[in-house]
Amino acid sequence: MEAVQGSIIAEIQAARAEVKKDFTDTIDLLKKELGDFQHEMGGKLNKVVADIKEIRERLAETEQRVADMEEMNAESREALAQRKF
Repeated sequence: MEAVQGSIIAEIQAARAEVKKDFTDTIDLLKKELGDFQHEMGGKLNKVVADIKEIRERLAETEQRVADMEEMNAESREALAQRKF
């Protein structure tokens, strides 16, 4: 009887060890995948930030060009108004 109990206990311990190993392996895999995901998202976020910075710079340049053209247009209108044909 004791031999049977010992055998059952040994099987339970072996099953427990196997489940624990599987659980640990799964946790390690999830940690690795999460790390990879964080790295990938960090790279994508950096690209988005760089794109936004570039767009803001281009927008500022465009706004300056529009302001310059509006000023030239106003000066041209004023010059034409003073010429009186």
